[in-house]
Amino acid sequence: MTADPVSEKSCDARHTAETRLVDERIEKLEASISHLTERFDLRLSAADKALTIQAEANERALRIQAQEYERRLGELNNAHERALTEQSRTMSRNDFVVFSKEYDQFRAGFDEFRRKTEANHAAMLAATTKGQEIARTWATAIGILVSILAVLLRFWQ
Repeated sequence: MTADPVSEKSCDARHTAETRLVDERIEKLEASISHLTERFDLRLSAADKALTIQAEANERALRIQAQEYERRLGELNNAHERALTEQSRTMSRNDFVVFSKEYDQFRAGFDEFRRKTEANHAAMLAATTKGQEIARTWATAIGILVSILAVLLRFWQ
């Protein structure tokens, strides 16, 4: 069977129309894909930029946090050194109690020694005063005796 040229032409025309429709659809789809690709690239670029900014902000925050930790550690080290210095100038409660008892015993012994010393000093002062009175009395008596002897010797001569 031979093909009918009219039906072939109509078939070709139909095929051409379908091909044109398919080609138009393909162009529209390619344009949509191109448009979507551009939008995806823009969004991807924006997301990449946002992630870069976020990463820089995180890095800056970590640096600031590290500096703050370093400052706080410095303060803690200084506080620890000051605490050790203060601790070296203090004594424990037990040591203080022992020292207090020993000091109280020393003080009681010292107070007793002072009372005895003051009593001895008072006795020595009294004895010295009495001795001075006796010495003055003897000096006066000897002076009178010498004067009497001098007068007697003048009269006997």
